[in-house]
Amino acid sequence: MIMFSPEIAEDDITEYSALVESGNADEALESFLESYIVPMSQRFSTFLQNRVSLAGDLLTAAKEKKIKIEISSAMTGFKDAYTNIYSQFVNDIYGDAVMTSLDVTSPQVREFIKKDTIAKFIENTEQRLAETDIKIRTTIREMQQELIRNERDLTKFENMAGVLDSDVAAFKEELYARLQERVPDFYKMAEDGNFIEYSDGTMVGIDTYNEMATRTTVLNVERNSVMMQDAMDGNRIAVYYLRDDRPVKKEREICQEILADEFYGESLIAYDEDAASLFDIWTVDEAMAEGAMGVNCRHSVRQLSEENQNRVDSLLFLAESEAS
Repeated sequence: MIMFSPEIAEDDITEYSALVESGNADEALESFLESYIVPMSQRFSTFLQNRVSLAGDLLTAAKEKKIKIEISSAMTGFKDAYTNIYSQFVNDIYGDAVMTSLDVTSPQVREFIKKDTIAKFIENTEQRLAETDIKIRTTIREMQQELIRNERDLTKFENMAGVLDSDVAAFKEELYARLQERVPDFYKMAEDGNFIEYSDGTMVGIDTYNEMATRTTVLNVERNSVMMQDAMDGNRIAVYYLRDDRPVKKEREICQEILADEFYGESLIAYDEDAASLFDIWTVDEAMAEGAMGVNCRHSVRQLSEENQNRVDSLLFLAESEAS
């Protein structure tokens, strides 16, 4: 059975800590991804490919059950190791450094932000891996059912009078094509190593998904810190911006809509409905409900520039004065 290391090595902790303390938190994250998240995910993906590929041949019920148990057990082991090292990175290395850079000093606030970031990551990881486990098990069963049909149809064809060996070979090709048509997800898994399915049906590799999921959920430290600081400062509007400019296949519509409008060069997002109504912009809660700042979202928030903060405060004051 495949095993995963549940901890970051001491030497790496020292290296990453030195990077974040010198103001290079993003570089520490990149190194963490390269040394831990991507290799671990690739090993896991290779293991899954190996097990799923076995279902390309007709299996006994006992063998099929054994493969599924091995996959589910590996899912649990991977989930535990993945969430453990993520938690260690946020708690011991990344979180405090980012919050220091954003002037978040309260120990209670810092602890809350780290716990919230980790809790959301674990919730997403558990849900995604549970869905993937079900998807794999279902795909294996579908493949086995199709193989049984193929074997039955091939036997009938071979017993037909006057069938030549060349006819049998051609019919086998037809049956293989039928498998690819009826169980396409099996080949995406076994041949391409794509196990994670998005809502639009697109499937990607575990390493690709986990790299982006780790990168974007770690941003919650920054997002929450900015929101906490704005709350303490009494600010009702923040800047929504592209934090990570790596290319993606498809941009989120909600993010593009928020970024489409600018107020003196900054795209705005509000913390309350009244401020959102005055500026005709989205609230944070509304945007997050549509997927903004969720897993795989590369956007974040920052405080307004001093000049724009003064403009916003003045407009909010005037609007409230007129209303009263």
